Amino acid sequence: MGKDITEFFDEWKKYGPDDDGVFATGSYVPGNNEESDRSYCFSINSQKQNELNDENIQKILEAFFGLDFSNDDAKKALKEALHGNGNEAKRFTTFHSSSLCAFMHFLGIDEKHPIDIPINDNKSMKFNKAYFEYKNIVTGGYPSNVDVVLESKEAILFLECKFSEYLKNQRGEFRVGKNADNEYAKVINQLIKQNYDNETDTLFVGKDKNKRLTNVNKDIVETKTEKTDDGEEKETNFVYLDGDGRKRKKPYYLAGIKQMIAHYIGVKNFIKNNKYSNYCEDDRRKCLNAQGKDVYLGTIVFKFNKEFDNESRRLEAYRKDYKTLIKKLNEIKIEDKIEDKIYFINDLLTYQDNFSTKNLPGKVSTYYKYPKE
Repeated sequence: MGKDITEFFDEWKKYGPDDDGVFATGSYVPGNNEESDRSYCFSINSQKQNELNDENIQKILEAFFGLDFSNDDAKKALKEALHGNGNEAKRFTTFHSSSLCAFMHFLGIDEKHPIDIPINDNKSMKFNKAYFEYKNIVTGGYPSNVDVVLESKEAILFLECKFSEYLKNQRGEFRVGKNADNEYAKVINQLIKQNYDNETDTLFVGKDKNKRLTNVNKDIVETKTEKTDDGEEKETNFVYLDGDGRKRKKPYYLAGIKQMIAHYIGVKNFIKNNKYSNYCEDDRRKCLNAQGKDVYLGTIVFKFNKEFDNESRRLEAYRKDYKTLIKKLNEIKIEDKIEDKIYFINDLLTYQDNFSTKNLPGKVSTYYKYPKE
C-alpha cells in the first residue's frame, strides 16, 4: 500500500489556529471513543465532528479553502452534500473524506464554468450543472446516493466518487440481504460466473454453475450470523469475489463494485421515472429528469502517487474489476431492454485527468497536491 493515507496530509495537521479559531486537529471519530490518526478533521474551536452543523461546516470551507457561498445555489449544494444517507455530515470534515473531495472539485461548475468530461471512444461532453448526493430508488423503496450528478442540455452523468477507499485492504465479500429474491440479487445472479469454459472476465463465482443466488447455495452465498448495533443477532447472506476474495492475491476494492451495481438499478429506475419523491419543494435535485437526454453512469477516483499506491497497483486492480463489471452491465442492460437509454463510462475517470490548478480554487488545488502550471 505504501504510506498511510494520513501522511498525505502531514502539513495540514500542523495548520492554525488562525484569528478566527479555525484549525486542523485530531478529533473523535463518530462512534469511536478514542482518537485516531484517521480522525483528523477541520474544526472550529476544537469542536468534535459530531458537533458540527451546516453553518459551521460552511465557515470551515470558507476559512480553509476560500469557497464562495454568496449565492443560493452554492448553499443548496452544500446542504445536498451534507445530508445523504451515509452520515456525510459527520464524515465531511475529515481530511480524507471522499464527499469533501467531490464537493470541492465539482462545486464551481455552472454556465460560465462548464467542465468537459471524457466519455468513451475519445469523445467528451460539456456539463454546466452539478448536484450532490442524488437519491435513486434501488429496492424496497430504499435509495442509493450517487455522490455527484452532472447535467447539460443533452445528457446526465451519474458519478460515484472515490478518494482513498480503494487503497484499503478489504474482505472479498459483501452483503446481499437475507431475502435475496429482489432486483439487487437478480443483477448479482447475472454477474455470477455461469460456465467454466476459459472465462476469465468474471467477478463472482459459485462451484456449481447451475445454482443461483436465490437458492441461497453456500457455494455462491454464505449465510452468517451477525450482531446488530443493539446486540440482536441476524442472519445475513454474503457473495464472494471470483477466486475466493478472502484468499485473493491481488488487491481489490469490493465496496465500489457493490455501489455501482446499486447505482445501475437506481439509474434504471430513474430512467423509468420511478424516482425518489421525498425531496422538499425547493430542492434543486427534484427537477432532474431523463426525458430527451442521454444518461451515463461512471466512477471517478483520486489518483495517488507511488508513495501511497505502489506502482498504482491498487488503482489498476480496481480499474480491472471496474471494467469487468461494466462489460457485464452492458450485457445486462440488453436483457433489461434499456440498451439505448443508459450508457456506461467504460474506464475509471480520475480527478487528475479532469482538474488542475486552472479550474480549482488555489487552496483546494494546494490541499490535493496538484502540480503548479
